[in-house]
Amino acid sequence: MSAAPPATSVSSRVPDGKDSAGRDLRRAMRRWAALDLAVTALLVWPGTSIPFLRALYAVNTLFGGDATLPEMHGMHLLFVSLSGVLGVLWALARLLEPRPLLAALDSIGRVAVALFIALAVVGGKGPAILFLFVATELAGAVEQGYRGARTLVLQKSAGSIGGS
Repeated sequence: MSAAPPATSVSSRVPDGKDSAGRDLRRAMRRWAALDLAVTALLVWPGTSIPFLRALYAVNTLFGGDATLPEMHGMHLLFVSLSGVLGVLWALARLLEPRPLLAALDSIGRVAVALFIALAVVGGKGPAILFLFVATELAGAVEQGYRGARTLVLQKSAGSIGGS
């Protein structure tokens, strides 16, 4: 009896370092994940989230907006912290396992987040500085979406996923 071949993880299906498309995707994912980690880590704890949000509102004056952070109550801070924790975990997942599937999911999520932020700002529920976040969300979605699709097409044509 011969031993069964070792199981391969999904991440092993990402082309190795010799494949420029796979390498470019991994680099892009890690770059966007590192940016997300830097921002969302500031939201985890009220000791850093409140100063970060105050700084955002201060920069908002450059766009002609208000510099005053609205009063934050316990429930507001809970949701800010939860958002931070989820953002940190998602960023770590992409830093540690940059795969085409995660790139696709992240791209979809970035478009949704950009849409919700834009709707809030246009509806007068958020400061104009948040359009900076809309821009970065859309840039990340486009880059990862393109690089992920390119990687998957090249894998498919090389027969490394889904058969021949």
